[in-house]
Amino acid sequence: MSRATQTIGAGFKALGGASMSAYTLEFLTQSGSRRPGTTETIVVPHAEMGRDRTCAIRFDSSEKTVSRKHASISSEGGQYFITPLSQTNQTFVNGAAINGRVPLTNGSEIQLSSSG
Repeated sequence: MSRATQTIGAGFKALGGASMSAYTLEFLTQSGSRRPGTTETIVVPHAEMGRDRTCAIRFDSSEKTVSRKHASISSEGGQYFITPLSQTNQTFVNGAAINGRVPLTNGSEIQLSSSG
């Protein structure tokens, strides 16, 4: 089985294969109590990112440029997608602001807000 690596954040990246319904986030920068190099495995087909306590990928409440429910990552047919949920703070993929659901490919970088 091949192993695909997707960089999905200016703060974390997903490691996993196309046949897997789980992925592991590796935080690349400090995020609350998460130090660079720490990992978090997500085993659900849909995960929201943000400061809200219900988010599977939760950010510290001190990170005000990350919305309570900022964006979601979902898996469909072996492909991963990101969808922005915030109307206040932008989500960027590969440096470009997104306004709707966008597929993630190997090497995609996600940034939560313009200063994140």
